[in-house]
Parts: sequence; C-alpha cells; structure tokens
Amino acid sequence: MSTRFATGLAALALITVALSGCAPSPELETPAPTEVAAPPEETPTPTPTPTPYVPDCYNIIEGETEATLAAEGFILIEEHERKLRVEQRVEAMFFDNGGVDCLWGIAGGGDSLVAFGYSPITPEEAATAQEELTANGYVRTEEGTDVVLSIDPATDVMGIGDVFVFSEGEWFHSTTREAITEIRENVESEKLTE
Repeated sequence: MSTRFATGLAALALITVALSGCAPSPELETPAPTEVAAPPEETPTPTPTPTPYVPDCYNIIEGETEATLAAEGFILIEEHERKLRVEQRVEAMFFDNGGVDCLWGIAGGGDSLVAFGYSPITPEEAATAQEELTANGYVRTEEGTDVVLSIDPATDVMGIGDVFVFSEGEWFHSTTREAITEIRENVESEKLTE
C-alpha cells in the first residue's frame, strides 16, 4: 500500500470518527415531553327551575267544562274583575292574592251565570272574607277542616246559587259544590306538575 493511500485512508477514518462523534446517539436522545390532557371538568347538570303555578280562568277548570260552557253559549265576561273592584265585593280578594274569579255568562246577556274562583288566602284575610259574606246573607257551615259559606236561598234573588269554601290557606268560589270539587282537583293537579 502506498504511503499516500495509507495517509488518505487514515484521514478518512479520522473524519468518520469525528463525524460520528457529533451525531447524537439514539440511546441518549431525550424524548420531547408530551402533554397529558387534563380530564374534562364536569359541569353540573342544571336543575330545572319549577314554574310556579299561576291560576287563570282556563287552568282551574277542566277542558271539558270549558267546551260545555262554549257549546251552551257561555262566554268569559272580561270586565268581571273591574266590576268587583268598583262594587268593592269580597271576590276582588281572589285577584289581590294572585288568583282569579272568573264569571261566565250567556253571550248577549241573560241571567245564566257561572263563577269559578281560586286563590291562596291568609287566615286573617279568610276571617275578613267570611265576616263580609256572613254580613251579606251567606250561611256558614263547617265540613271537616273546611269552612263553607253558601248564599241563603231566601236571599238568592237570581236562584243561581253561590258557594265559597275556605280550606287551609286556600279558598274557592263557584255556583255549585260540584264545581268547587272540580276546581280543587284541577288546582292540585296543576301544582303537582310545577
């Protein structure tokens, strides 16, 4: 082998060693840090807010009752609340307490009237209403925990009938006891769906 070739070979070996020393070795390579995804934050499921029951002239009676009234020519008398307030009648308290007292009459006039009323009432307000009704000719009876005030037939000039029932923080109004039972059941059912 010639000296020149041997020197070239040695130089090549030296360059190869030098270059291999600069290259990183696979064993010493540090892996890039990987981000660990944080678990998703649990958002609480919102609790639905119950809608408070708001009585109106349609949800205190059955749809069937409303249909029967319409079929017989009855309409809702819109100015009823205003008239009660002008005459300072006890039924205005239904509206004062977030309730309603609805009067249905024959379209075009007539003596046929049907009332449906409901609202909460405090014991003090109930005592006031009962005193006023008694002073206006209503007869008081008690049925269990209910206080019932019915118009005296002798003073019921229209012969329609009129009944108020007071029951533990609530009161009801209609022309018959059967209608009051319907109102009570409807109100209770509506409250359960709040």
